[in-house]
This record gives sequence, structure tokens and C-alpha cells, in this order.
Amino acid sequence: MKKYKVLFSSAALNDLKDAKAWYNSQQRGLGKRLIKDVKETTSAIALNPHYASIKFENIRTASCKIFPYSLHF
Repeated sequence: MKKYKVLFSSAALNDLKDAKAWYNSQQRGLGKRLIKDVKETTSAIALNPHYASIKFENIRTASCKIFPYSLHF
């Protein structure tokens, strides 16, 4: 099975860094759980990018399972 490479824009990485810091300020270790959730979603996209539904024209969105974030690709 082919595994695709998933790349994040610098803006997305900055948003993720900010979100991680905010969640850690709410509860220690929560930011780490956010990153794990995003990595699991990223892995699912890498294995099968067509599993996520198309939301806008040709842009798909994959929702994280725990946190209220979606990855747009």
C-alpha cells in the first residue's frame, strides 16, 4: 500500500504550536494529546487521502477524533 507524504504549511504549524501551548495552559499534558490526535489524523490521510469527504470544491477535510480540529487538504 502506498503511503502519501503529508506536508503542513508554516501557518498551520504555527497554529498547531499555539493550540498546543493553549491546551497545556489549561491542563498539563493536554497539548501532547492534541498533537497525538493530529498525528493520528495525519497518518490516516497518508494511508488513504480519499477517506475524508470533500467539503469545498476540491478540498477535503479530515476531523480529529478528540479535539475540535480538522485538517484541510
